[in-house]
Amino acid sequence: MIVTLIVLLFASDAIASNLTQALVLLVIGLILMVIFYQVEKRQKNALVPTELLKNWRIQSQNVIMFLINGFFIGYSVYAPMWSQGLLGTSATLGGLTQIAGSILLLVGTRYTAHLMVKMPYKRIVMFGILSVLLSALSMVMATQFAPYWWLLVSGGFNGLGMGLSFTPMQVSLQDGVRRDLISVSTTFGLLFRTLGQTFMSSIFGAILSISTASQIGGKITTQMINKLTDASSARSLPQNLLPQLRTILFNGMHLIMVIGLILVVIAFVINLTRKGPAKQPR
Repeated sequence: MIVTLIVLLFASDAIASNLTQALVLLVIGLILMVIFYQVEKRQKNALVPTELLKNWRIQSQNVIMFLINGFFIGYSVYAPMWSQGLLGTSATLGGLTQIAGSILLLVGTRYTAHLMVKMPYKRIVMFGILSVLLSALSMVMATQFAPYWWLLVSGGFNGLGMGLSFTPMQVSLQDGVRRDLISVSTTFGLLFRTLGQTFMSSIFGAILSISTASQIGGKITTQMINKLTDASSARSLPQNLLPQLRTILFNGMHLIMVIGLILVVIAFVINLTRKGPAKQPR
């Protein structure tokens, strides 16, 4: 499993530099995944029991966590860059784009405990995904000249949605399996959450690199774009080139947000159509 994940991670990282290499690594990773499955189903005490892997009611929630955490890391990485590169704010204000989301993530997580005794877990997750969807939509709708508060509001919806979604899905991953599978189901869910952030962070970086490379030319260089994303180094850039540089950076980050929106829409559809796991007797 470790080798499979490493190969797939290198595949996602190679997208920007060598597409052929990325495809070859992807194929190898998928072959290794099949081999891992074949090995696991022959084990009496498998690392990840195939019974768990084949349970779509459980794994659909892992897929949802992968997808919404993919957008979550996209916002977390690129909202500060948006703030500094496009709005010209300081690094401190760039970091503060995460504050509203962090606070509402805490609020959402705490409030979920009260909701879970009043309504089905799936419905709470739907509210959470809708909140993340609003965040993704707002980032896609944002123009190059969107104000700073727009980023804060978007981050707030993102954090609130993550807070509402994570706890009921995590509890459901535990309630929906036999007692002896609780620990592996819990940690496997956490693995999906981490992988969503890891893989999408790599893929988003590749997308920004490809988008930037396709737009630069003449007096514009990649080094200038890199300087633009850091408030301290952006001051050394030629002032007459700033509008063009910001347009190039905006186009790349807008594409990232569009892909992030697609991830959240897929998560929404999966949650809408899935059946929640049946609570197992304890």
